[in-house]
Amino acid sequence: MALERIRRRRAGHPPRRAHVDSAVEYDATHRLGHDTFDRVSISVPAIEVDTADGYRPGLDEILAFVNGRG
Repeated sequence: MALERIRRRRAGHPPRRAHVDSAVEYDATHRLGHDTFDRVSISVPAIEVDTADGYRPGLDEILAFVNGRG
């Protein structure tokens, strides 16, 4: 999904070709970057947001978390 988003941004806005993600050209190269990614882990509250189709959890829940009410 991330690679497809990069391709759409590049196709829809040619100046983005100068952006660092323009170097991501091949699925295997992109996948390797994701497969070797190590998430930063610190002892603080965190929320995971899925943006594949909108926002899950929703924006109200995200804002509540950010504002310390979640």
